[in-house]
Amino acid sequence: MVTHRGRLTPIALLVVPPIYDFKAYDFWMKFPGLLKIASTLQDSGWQIYFFDFLDRAHPWMATRSKPGTYGRGKYYAVEVPKPTIFKAIARRFKRYGLPKQIFEQFLNSIPKPDYVFIAGGMTYWYLGVKEVVEIIRSYYPNTSIVVGGVYPTLMPNHARRLEVDHIVVGNDTSLFNKLGIKSTSATPLWRLYPKLTYGVINFTYGCPLNCTYCAAHKLHERFIVRDWDIVADELLYFGKLGITDIAIYDDALLFKAKEILPKLLDLLHRYNLRFRFHTPNGSHVRLIDRDTANLMRATGFTTIFLSYETHNLQRQKLLGNKVTEEDLISAIEALRSVGYTGCNLIVYLLTGLVDQPASEVEEGIHFLHKLGVSIMLSEFSPIPGTPEGEKARQIIDMDEPLCHNNLYFTTLVLGDRPLQRLKSLKNHYNRIIRSTCTSKT
Repeated sequence: MVTHRGRLTPIALLVVPPIYDFKAYDFWMKFPGLLKIASTLQDSGWQIYFFDFLDRAHPWMATRSKPGTYGRGKYYAVEVPKPTIFKAIARRFKRYGLPKQIFEQFLNSIPKPDYVFIAGGMTYWYLGVKEVVEIIRSYYPNTSIVVGGVYPTLMPNHARRLEVDHIVVGNDTSLFNKLGIKSTSATPLWRLYPKLTYGVINFTYGCPLNCTYCAAHKLHERFIVRDWDIVADELLYFGKLGITDIAIYDDALLFKAKEILPKLLDLLHRYNLRFRFHTPNGSHVRLIDRDTANLMRATGFTTIFLSYETHNLQRQKLLGNKVTEEDLISAIEALRSVGYTGCNLIVYLLTGLVDQPASEVEEGIHFLHKLGVSIMLSEFSPIPGTPEGEKARQIIDMDEPLCHNNLYFTTLVLGDRPLQRLKSLKNHYNRIIRSTCTSKT
């Protein structure tokens, strides 16, 4: 600890780890939960340091990563040896993010932290967490290491094997209580980024539905609407930075759309803000009528990802019965009526469920193309504790997070050639949609 104004000031380092995977793309990827911890610690008098291996705006990475659309883009990556489990996958395995040397230079420039908080993303990305833990242990053997997020929440026993001092499961506040810190619904400390190319926000947490493949209930026990004043502060901060693109990571925003979107529209008009909003988590099509579509258009929703999952009626019912063919057609008609095109509307199609044949996915691809929308294959990643995830135990070792890798699992279920054929068909249809949109502009 260091002395600050005559008192002891604890120091915290917060880290977003690199990604080890066959593919990774900055699809508006930030970790606001980690930044909320930073805000809470700072409010309690802690000195904060922050390092994000995935920060594409970092001076080192900015010249080495390729930009994409709406603030997204490719990460810097280097090929690394495949874990043994992936030897049969005919794809290169890579480490995505800033090199270790950049992190080590950063560590040499800051005082020794008392606590290091590491963000745990997908379960099968744990190798990045492991790397950070090993570096921190080599620098500071006695510093307390905390891992929170999706990975330790879904696989706490595995996360403990990384020789960390504390894991945060879900919204557990016991560590804050131990440290004498009052946990709050703080605004994420976005200013820790010297430069932001996009924003990330939640208006709600959790989901009132209970789909059999989804982890929403494990990550958030209840469906709640965030305090509007806190949300407004985040949006105003993004506005001051001149940010244009904001990803809304709600699981179920549209359940409260007619409550939230009018407030959002009023805020945008009052402060003369213009944002392009994107919904990468997928929107519930059953809740999109003409009024909702109008509100979405008026508030600046630009790329709308829709959750359809499968064109197989029986499987739709088994997965949670949240959408039907008629619901999707009705939602698309409502969205088209207010000006959206097939380039704006992207529909998710689940691919690689345990007992799902390639023909089912192909049927869904043909159906979606006839509707004139863009298609995104959502390669299935089995989640521990969910009904669909537990089915995967008959195929893989669910206690090994690498087995949850979506490309690995989907290839295991469908085979490499059928999977590539489905992707080729999807890409072919998406090119047609893009050419149609381009010809109209």
